[in-house]
Amino acid sequence: MTGCDENCCKGDKCISLETKIEVYDQNYNEWNSDKRSQNQRFLHIASDVASDSTCLRRHVGAVITFEGRSTSSGYNGSPSGTYNCKEIKTCRKEREGFTPNDYTKIAGVSHGDDICVAVHAEINSIINANGVGDTIYIINKICREGNTIYESSKPCLKCSGGILNTKRWVGGGIKKIVYLNNDMTIGVMTRDDLINAINQQMDKMYSNNTPSE
Repeated sequence: MTGCDENCCKGDKCISLETKIEVYDQNYNEWNSDKRSQNQRFLHIASDVASDSTCLRRHVGAVITFEGRSTSSGYNGSPSGTYNCKEIKTCRKEREGFTPNDYTKIAGVSHGDDICVAVHAEINSIINANGVGDTIYIINKICREGNTIYESSKPCLKCSGGILNTKRWVGGGIKKIVYLNNDMTIGVMTRDDLINAINQQMDKMYSNNTPSE
């Protein structure tokens, strides 16, 4: 395979599956070494947390830290006390025809979320943080062609809103969002970046719904 499917990157830089696997292996080894940066260290932890996900389509992990120390973590899965997809061995999104890449990241619409009961990793980590945190690290792993690889892990619209609503936390809440780009580089966003992205999406929605004169 020299490229990815038509739904893969949604505008992000696209690289082949083979290259992603190669870079994934390099990153994982580096992130697990003594020379790793703080961003790499906590993304590595988020990757381990993602492995506990009960989703059949993608495993997402999030770690919240405060002043360089972990305060909480979370992964995507069904709400506490309810059946999860691993238990019932089926995914409603797949039954309804949604592909693993049928979504738009960061202040976009996450298609199919209205039929999925799963709580996103970012929201679970926010719930578990007890109001303490200044940075969130997010990892998104997806199984494609028998290989588990990293994909872009920017927060969706709902999770972006949850992150912004931590402003009453100790120290003013989450101010930095660390994630992976689709080309496997580490990306960083600020609260202002999230606000601007959401406002741009709202402007687009408004213009699309404004009747022409």
